[in-house]
Amino acid sequence: MHVHFVCAGNAYRSRLAEALLNSHGLPGVRASSSGTVAAENLNGPVSWTALRLLKRHGLIAFMSPQWTQTAPELLAAADLVVFMEPAIHGYCVSAFGFAGGAFEVWDVPDVGDPRFPEQQVATGDDLRLIAITEATFARLQHEVAALVERLIAGRAGERPAAGAAGAAEATS
Repeated sequence: MHVHFVCAGNAYRSRLAEALLNSHGLPGVRASSSGTVAAENLNGPVSWTALRLLKRHGLIAFMSPQWTQTAPELLAAADLVVFMEPAIHGYCVSAFGFAGGAFEVWDVPDVGDPRFPEQQVATGDDLRLIAITEATFARLQHEVAALVERLIAGRAGERPAAGAAGAAEATS
């Protein structure tokens, strides 16, 4: 099974999720990732905050070496597509005509996401940025662990009803 994670820049959330899932070493499961605006990425192959977490948790070997721009072919080639937030899913529907197959929509906020006041950080406040990214990483660990359970149980693409802890929307 090919699981594909999608966020905006493919330099942070989706790359962490990709590495986390690959690190589980599930037979027959491989993860990849992309970003809807990755081609605009000027941060290099991965953000320094993601690299810090990848290194700290021994995950560098489990991530792809560079960012990837989301394209319709990537979405179609995956057995399961996981969107990091509803806006990313909506963008893929409108920009790429994504009609689904098996997919999940998580609600993992990006740094600075205006929907979440706790995600705000002033430029140059690296300690606050590290705290935010640590919290996001913990959330991704939880989401990926739950996904692993669904994959093992053969229920990929199924999520708890909207409103349940950590749930967004899902369909299969």
